[in-house]
Amino acid sequence: MTYWNEGIVQACISRFPMLIVLLMLQSVSSLILQEYAEGILERHVTISIFLTMLVGTGGNAGGQSAAVVLQGLASQEIKPSHSLQLFIKELSIASVLSFLVSFCGFLRVWIQTDSRSDALVISIILFFIVLTSIGIGTFLPLGFSMLQKFVKRHMGKRAGSIINPANTTFPTFQVVTDLVGIVITVVVADLMYGQFDY
Repeated sequence: MTYWNEGIVQACISRFPMLIVLLMLQSVSSLILQEYAEGILERHVTISIFLTMLVGTGGNAGGQSAAVVLQGLASQEIKPSHSLQLFIKELSIASVLSFLVSFCGFLRVWIQTDSRSDALVISIILFFIVLTSIGIGTFLPLGFSMLQKFVKRHMGKRAGSIINPANTTFPTFQVVTDLVGIVITVVVADLMYGQFDY
């Protein structure tokens, strides 16, 4: 079914279930933050100040990879059989970009806070968030593409259309990278600030 042939009701029916699942999944982040709010986030307000930068940068970096992979899947330049080559190339890209972005993040935080320890902690968090988000952005569209083919084969074309990588990748990616980014933030901050607290 093409975009113009799909009615408003059908579009809502195909999009609504995923939005509700993602809403529930996204709410897990509030539980994570609530757990750490009385500890690390209260003692180190800098983490709270830069939380949107941390999570947002992960989304931006991984979103670039997701867009490239989706475009490659659509043009059939990228296929599931290319998973190993894709992993090696994107891991290389992710490593370089994680280093560069975390260095810039270090400078950004240091300039604003005049605290090298805060800048170091946030740059390490940023490194792992960008690295992880690029991995998620690379393999989520590939996974949805393989799932869609499986569902179409076993449950029919109509069922497979619900798992359209174009509709499901970015909303799912955003929620997953936000959650992963928050987990990385609180875990790394807890570990790192334990070295600086007195």
